[in-house]
Parts: sequence; C-alpha cells; structure tokens
Amino acid sequence: MANKNALAAALTDVRKRIGRAGSKGLNEQNTKATLIEPVLRALGWDTEDVEEVVREYRIKPRDKPVDYGLLVLREAKLFVEAKPLGENLDDRRWANQIMGYASVAGVEWIVLTNGDEYRIYNTHATVPVEEKLFRSVKLSDDTPIVAETLGLLAKDE
Repeated sequence: MANKNALAAALTDVRKRIGRAGSKGLNEQNTKATLIEPVLRALGWDTEDVEEVVREYRIKPRDKPVDYGLLVLREAKLFVEAKPLGENLDDRRWANQIMGYASVAGVEWIVLTNGDEYRIYNTHATVPVEEKLFRSVKLSDDTPIVAETLGLLAKDE
C-alpha cells in the first residue's frame, strides 16, 4: 500500500495548485508536471526511473503514445492518459483512445485524468466501453474516498 502520509501530503499540495490555477486551468505539460507526477510519486512510482515510468509510452515506434506507461518488472501494468486541467473528460474519444491502446498492449487498468478528476477503467471488463469505468474521483473533493481510490493505483497494489 502506498505511504498514506506521502499521499495525503501530495493531495494537499495538488489541491492548492488546482485552487491557484482556478478557472484558467493549466496546459497539459504543466498539468502533468505539477498535478499528476506528484501523485504518481506519492503512490510509489519512481517517475525518474524509465524502467518504471515511461513518458510517451509506445508499443511500437509508429504508435501514438500514451502519456504514461507504468511498469513493473519492465511490463506495462497501468496506462495514464493526461489532459489539461479543466478539460472535460466526458468526451468519449479520450477513453476510447487509451482503451484501444491498452487492449493491444494487454494492460488491464487505465486512468484518464485532467489532474483533478481521475477516472479508472478496467479494459478487460466484458461490457461496452461506457460501462468499463470502475471509479471516478476528484481531488478537489476533499473526501477520504479520494485517497482510498487513488491508493488502488499504488505501485505495490
């Protein structure tokens, strides 16, 4: 399980950054650097180790990349697709894009996030794409379910 104190501290910091960004939001690169990567680190993922966290992950060189491939023993276990803070994640293109990629790679779990909202999908569920959503939380909703849900994405989980 992820270090609960590290996760709580990261969530507090990220919530402050989301508040400071306000309605103007952040571009995708700043969303990744200031909102998503601190959460990944708090969940036990070493974002500086390219054998564990691969940015712009591709199965084949010609493939369109997914923002993060999270690996255990060099095998992709979780994909994370990032969108800018403030981006509406309801657009089906985003989930379909990463879901198709994950099914080719054999990755069961994917996350679609804009740095505030995290949507966790099970790609192997034998239901239509719309029903593959496992859980969804918003970091800006300061409730215990946020840390509990994100804890499912910890490296040792």
